[in-house]
Amino acid sequence: MEVAPGQEVAPNGRVEEERSALVAVAESRGTRSVTNMSKNADMLDVDLEEEFRKLCGGHPEPMILQVCNRLERAIKDMEVLVIAEVAKAIRLDTRAELQWSRESAIIQRWVEVVLQSLESESRTEENGALLETARCQRSELEELREAKRQLEQRELELQQLRAAMDTQGASRIVGTEAKNSVKYRRGADVLKILRSESKATDETKAFQGSHRGALRATAPRDGQRPTQPGHGAGRRTLGEPDYNSERYGGERE
Repeated sequence: MEVAPGQEVAPNGRVEEERSALVAVAESRGTRSVTNMSKNADMLDVDLEEEFRKLCGGHPEPMILQVCNRLERAIKDMEVLVIAEVAKAIRLDTRAELQWSRESAIIQRWVEVVLQSLESESRTEENGALLETARCQRSELEELREAKRQLEQRELELQQLRAAMDTQGASRIVGTEAKNSVKYRRGADVLKILRSESKATDETKAFQGSHRGALRATAPRDGQRPTQPGHGAGRRTLGEPDYNSERYGGERE
């Protein structure tokens, strides 16, 4: 311990006595301060009570005190009832609270999974990623609608083309049938002509045959034998005159 200049060093016993005296003085001062504080509080309560009595108009009557006591009991009873109802509600809503807690945990887990899948760290980034995804999906939906519209237009054009081809095919079939009917009529006419010519030829041949038979029957009676015609003399074409018959007819005359 350093000593200031001009001060004397006191013996150790004296120093200890001074320290104990200082501690006793401090303790007595602390006790007095606490006692004074309690006295001040009591005086404050008394002052407040006196002030209340002054405001209420003098000393309280017994009936007023009874009313206050009843009101205090009613307040306490109401407090007990409220606490009981709250405890009852808590006991009854335990399952609902547990279910709500589980659902909240599941939702929180879903949010975490979505955040991890979108590679985002906050709700703001998640919302931005979701908006971008929704925008891409809307653009894809518009493209699909446009492709569907083009496909429907092409199907309509194809149906119109098929209808036109069917109409042209029907007209071609009608024209072919008309041409075939004309050909059939022409063939029938030609066949009729051929049949008439064949019939005339057959009648001519029959007439010539009957005429030759008559000549052969009359030749031995006259005693004259006709000369044998040369090779090819008996042939004649249709409409060529028979010279032998004319000659024989002249001789017969």
